[in-house]
Amino acid sequence: MHRVGVQAKGGWRVGDRIAGVVHGGIYPDRGSFAEYLKIDGDLAWKIPENVSDEAASTFGVSATTAMQALQLVLKFPWPDAQRSESGTRGTLLVYSGATSASIFTIQLAKLAGYEVVTTCSPRSNDLVKGYGADAVYDYRDPKTLDAIIAAYPHLSLAFDGFSEGESNKFCCQAVAKNKGTVVSLNPMAKSISKEVTVTPILMYTLFGREFGLLQPIGPKFAASPEDRAGLAKFYALLPGLVENGSLKSPPIQEQGTGFDKIAPGLDLLRQGKVPGRKLVVRLA
Repeated sequence: MHRVGVQAKGGWRVGDRIAGVVHGGIYPDRGSFAEYLKIDGDLAWKIPENVSDEAASTFGVSATTAMQALQLVLKFPWPDAQRSESGTRGTLLVYSGATSASIFTIQLAKLAGYEVVTTCSPRSNDLVKGYGADAVYDYRDPKTLDAIIAAYPHLSLAFDGFSEGESNKFCCQAVAKNKGTVVSLNPMAKSISKEVTVTPILMYTLFGREFGLLQPIGPKFAASPEDRAGLAKFYALLPGLVENGSLKSPPIQEQGTGFDKIAPGLDLLRQGKVPGRKLVVRLA
């Protein structure tokens, strides 16, 4: 923390270690392409002493997207590290469980008291189980959809952590019997059935500011005070959840220091060579 505004919320002090997420460079007065980042005081969280900067940096887009899907859309209970209940509230299907957003979704769902069934490559089985998944299926196995439907006859909730190709269709079919709901990361996603509700999300709505994609031709999104309040609440809870290990970062792969390390890291992502890990670059 370099400077604190006189009206800034959060009780910050110069020198505090903080973390958060910002919306790129579409606003003239704030963004990520700068030496110093300007943020709203209540849209950041204080990094606990036992958490590294690298680990804290992973609780950005992926973690807030998971919260948006579960707490804001599906209305799951807010995570409470002290909550202890027997039994489960229901079952959640997480498609592509090894993505960063899915890893956080699995954990938040478990904290909310839900059973989690997920799909992934067999090489990621131990990874997703380590983050709390109760059952894991191979997404490439043509029998997986029928197996999940048979094993979880009351399944009605799904999170599409891949949101490309056939993933939306898979999720819709998995919850169709119970007229379920699918949360998708594709802002253009639609249901393939009248029996299923597909709700697309985009975490940028959490900042409570209007924005557009690929303007002037792309869709526009109105400011959402409700989403902004959700992000502020999540960041107020996050230090405690991270400090005691209730919510863990994905596995980290450090790329070194300097802006020149960013492009090679992006190339690895495009080539699909970073499964189940989060790339981290230190800028200085």
